[in-house]
Amino acid sequence: MIGSPDKVKIFDPRLTTTGLIHDNLRIFTTPSKQRTETARRDPRSCNLNGNTNAKAGISVWFGTNNPKNSKAPVGKNIPQSNNSAELLAIHMALKLTPSNTRLHIKTDSDWSIKALCKNIDRHTDVDFIHITHTNLLKPIVNKMRKRAGMTSFEWIKGHNGTTGNEEADHLAAEGTRENNLRNKIFITSPEHNYLGARLAALMQKDAYKLISKTSNWKVKEHKSTETNLDLTRHTYKT
Repeated sequence: MIGSPDKVKIFDPRLTTTGLIHDNLRIFTTPSKQRTETARRDPRSCNLNGNTNAKAGISVWFGTNNPKNSKAPVGKNIPQSNNSAELLAIHMALKLTPSNTRLHIKTDSDWSIKALCKNIDRHTDVDFIHITHTNLLKPIVNKMRKRAGMTSFEWIKGHNGTTGNEEADHLAAEGTRENNLRNKIFITSPEHNYLGARLAALMQKDAYKLISKTSNWKVKEHKSTETNLDLTRHTYKT
């Protein structure tokens, strides 16, 4: 059951832009009637959250005895935290739902909903440099843009005693107890990536931060320039 319109947030998959062309320059470092799949996921599935020995699990619950109900540990290459579990559960729900059907995700993670719906344009404009968990947010956004069906979110109160929440909670606890021996690998669709940052949205410190993030960015030394500078210094002194 989907909540009232004021409680539902819809992800906008459009990649089009409007306005003057120079406002949209970037730098680089629709549908028929559909049935709706509703998924609940539980984020509070991390034992010792914030501790070096933390261990997190994720779960998605579609309905009683639904074969798509799933659980798993957070991959060993992903930080073991509640936020990681929240986002990975959303990614799991996307993978389990056919792309041509509407997916409605009920979650108590207001942070995830704001990041993926309310603030997605702002984050995309600056290539996600002002938000954590970029390594998880980008594959999720990519997968939602690839879907033909609508993706919507609804905030619900956690541990409120409803069947869906309790079942998701039990699944997540089971996922936490499983061994997380595998790395989590994301496969994305290049044509649905929104690469780079919008130049008009960047401040100087943002541009510097993006450039500094590039692992192979190094200042190339030019011997001739060094020699000319030495000659200039010598001439100035004499």
